[in-house]
Amino acid sequence: MIKYLNISMPIANSNILVTGGEGYIGSHLMHQLSSKQKGVVVSIDNKKEKNKKTLQNAIFVKGDIANRKLISKILKKYRINVVMHLAGLINVEESMNNPGKYFDNNVVAGFKLLEAMRLNGVKKIIYSSSAAVYGLSRTKFIKETHPKNPINTYGLTKKVFEELLSYYHQVHGFEYVIFRYFNIAGANWENGLRENHKPETHLIPLIFQALFSDTPIKVYGTDYNTPDGTCVRDYVHVTDITKALQKALSLLLQWKICDVFNLGSGKGHSVLEIINECSKVVNKSPIIQIVPRRSGDPPFLLADCQKIKRAVGWEPQYNLMRIIEDTMKAQ
Repeated sequence: MIKYLNISMPIANSNILVTGGEGYIGSHLMHQLSSKQKGVVVSIDNKKEKNKKTLQNAIFVKGDIANRKLISKILKKYRINVVMHLAGLINVEESMNNPGKYFDNNVVAGFKLLEAMRLNGVKKIIYSSSAAVYGLSRTKFIKETHPKNPINTYGLTKKVFEELLSYYHQVHGFEYVIFRYFNIAGANWENGLRENHKPETHLIPLIFQALFSDTPIKVYGTDYNTPDGTCVRDYVHVTDITKALQKALSLLLQWKICDVFNLGSGKGHSVLEIINECSKVVNKSPIIQIVPRRSGDPPFLLADCQKIKRAVGWEPQYNLMRIIEDTMKAQ
């Protein structure tokens, strides 16, 4: 058994490249890292405008991770020690309708990033994967050892890149931490940070948008084999996610490791339950529109997070109500 618990946090003097640093998780992570770092924090993102609030004293580069020359330039210029790879497309429904787009972005572009790292001697990477790699759960709570049988293109692209990382470890000596996220939600509204998807695809902000505009909330299927017929998911606050990412950064700087961890709360909530709780917060009755199931949606996705708890002492600090309240305040 690998024991990591007695890690320190020697991240202040490391030089870090964050891909997708202007995205939802990336902007929260950049806000935290740039306030702590004495070393360099570089964000690369292909978004049109940088969010200065999230970057503070960090460095922003507008560009694509598929641009190997640009990545090489960044790695050399800033003497990067660790890459935190958060960039990628995440819309399950879109991935089923346009799989080529997802393989281009999540696999091919990621491969070019790995090659730029290899050619420049940077062999430490933290990768944002997804619980979508598991597919249909065989157990109520999913462990990291659960078979990987994704049922949508998004999950398949995440699985393929995980396998690429394993190969680069075997052949080129890469070291990595892979996080399989469950449903990330919440916001750091005090600093102007919130879910940052265009179009928005996550359930909780969509519920608030519908409640505030008196428009229907779409529920994709009520005939799943779950207590109320709607999908059950595991929600974890984005701030808890960024804390886990920082612990992973410390791990990679102290240990020669290749490890995979689930990140979730270990608690399940159905779509209808989430709608009900959000409605209570704003004291408004929801307008619910039942529509057919989306292709690629499993009925349950619940995390067993005992492995990361044992390894680095990480546990989520924010419950569902805090997630809902923070999301509402960020609207």
